[in-house]
Amino acid sequence: MNKSQLPAKEINQLPLWTWIVPLLVFQLGSQFSALFKYAPGAAFYYLPTSIGIILINWWGPKRVIPALYINAIVSAHLWDVGPWYLWPLYALPETIFVFLSWYFFSFRKNGKYWFPDINSVVIFLILGILIPLLVEIFMLELIYLSTGERQLDRFFFTFVRSSLGEFISNFGLTLPILYYLTWPMQKKSLLLYTPELPTIALWPKKKYRAEIAAIYGLLFLLSIVIPFHQYWFVFGIFSLTMAIRHGFGMAVITNTYLFLITYLLPLAFNQFFSIEQSLEEDVINIYLGTSLLYVFSAITGRIISDLKSVKKRLGKELYKAEVTNKELATTNEELDRFAYSVSHDLSAPLKSILGLTNISKLSDKLLDHRLYFEKIELSVKKLDTFIHEVLDYSSNKRQQLVIELVNLQDLCKEIFENLKYIDGFEKVLVDMDALAGKELYTDKARLKIIIHNVLTNAIKFQKQLTDHQPNIRLSCEFQSNQLRLLIEDNGEGIPTEIQKDIFGMFYRGNLKSKGSGLGLYIARESAKKIKSTISFASVYGKGTVFMIDLCNLS
Repeated sequence: MNKSQLPAKEINQLPLWTWIVPLLVFQLGSQFSALFKYAPGAAFYYLPTSIGIILINWWGPKRVIPALYINAIVSAHLWDVGPWYLWPLYALPETIFVFLSWYFFSFRKNGKYWFPDINSVVIFLILGILIPLLVEIFMLELIYLSTGERQLDRFFFTFVRSSLGEFISNFGLTLPILYYLTWPMQKKSLLLYTPELPTIALWPKKKYRAEIAAIYGLLFLLSIVIPFHQYWFVFGIFSLTMAIRHGFGMAVITNTYLFLITYLLPLAFNQFFSIEQSLEEDVINIYLGTSLLYVFSAITGRIISDLKSVKKRLGKELYKAEVTNKELATTNEELDRFAYSVSHDLSAPLKSILGLTNISKLSDKLLDHRLYFEKIELSVKKLDTFIHEVLDYSSNKRQQLVIELVNLQDLCKEIFENLKYIDGFEKVLVDMDALAGKELYTDKARLKIIIHNVLTNAIKFQKQLTDHQPNIRLSCEFQSNQLRLLIEDNGEGIPTEIQKDIFGMFYRGNLKSKGSGLGLYIARESAKKIKSTISFASVYGKGTVFMIDLCNLS
């Protein structure tokens, strides 16, 4: 299998101790499981295979399989099986089980062992546990039969009991651990591969905790009052209720809790205190009931979680669609206005030029021609300015962001160099010393459009008074990951009644305005593209300050 087939982005370098820990954990699991031994080579609960399935998915077979096999050999004496030279044979079935689980589920099917959907749960159930488990138990019972440690007439019973018992312990333990702990293991960089993991809530929401605690308390009381092997379906009702109300995570946790209070604790109590065991005749019913309970609640919980996920995703998509529809409606409206205004603002200077050209043909006077050419020049400049604004509008809509380090003072000097031919520019005193050394990462072209359009207005709308000294001051201040650029002038200011409209497309403050009405609209749209905002404060007759909150896009 090549890397593209692995359930991961990359292969990680794990710490050295991950080669040693599996052997230690397997040995602890064997010692614990030996407490539940009921016959030579058999226990009510066997932990190493569950641990093996978990670790082989996290750390791969090279670390896990040799450790599991070695542990099975050195722990064989705990089970009172055969002579020592047969211990390597007895160790084979559980090692093959864990390897086949990984091979069928993770290697061949690229299984998602963190169980993000119902498909992964069902595949894990069949290929990760059931089929490898049947192979293991069949091999183990054949070995016991061939060595005389099992009687042929007990083969079927022990095969079924061992299969169901192993299924319960593996399915009940591996699902919650793989589901809940894979995500924290990835955060600690302790996974061999780096899968695409959804973020899960490790604990239920506070409003549900009292309810869950009450249900768990009731289940514990029921486990004392009524026999599980006869009334397992009662516990199943509670388990399914948790699955339906809270989804997959709480379903597998509830399964593990039920396994603890209805099986493991009573079994340990009987074992530790030598109370006579009375479950032999009902063990198949207990195992079968527990297995069905686990499978039904886990699958139901996963389906509920998937439905909730789909509902949430659909909600987001519907919201996006609603927003998109509103944006499309706004865009269509703007396009209609844009087409109308462009056709008007392009045709007006052209008609003026054409009319002046025709009039100039009627006169032979040089002074008349010079006057007509001056007026034609004004129309051409107006047309040129409008075309540049349209190009700015177009480029802002379609061009990709180009992020680079921008020196604000250098950029503003470049802009003022382009603005020096505007009428009245020579009278303006510019102060931008406060921008010295101020830099940020952004799209230079769009920032230039924003500042250019604001400065153009600051120059155009100065007071036309003989004793008035026009001033423009540029400064900035840092706020978290933003830089606020302030452009302050002492011009005419903006009348209160039109302040809400000045960023509108083709909005002109008055009929005498010579601009296209696109400048501030383009500035606002350009600011949106670079995740920034533009606002202003103005007092009519005193001046205006524009505030451009620039996001550092590094």
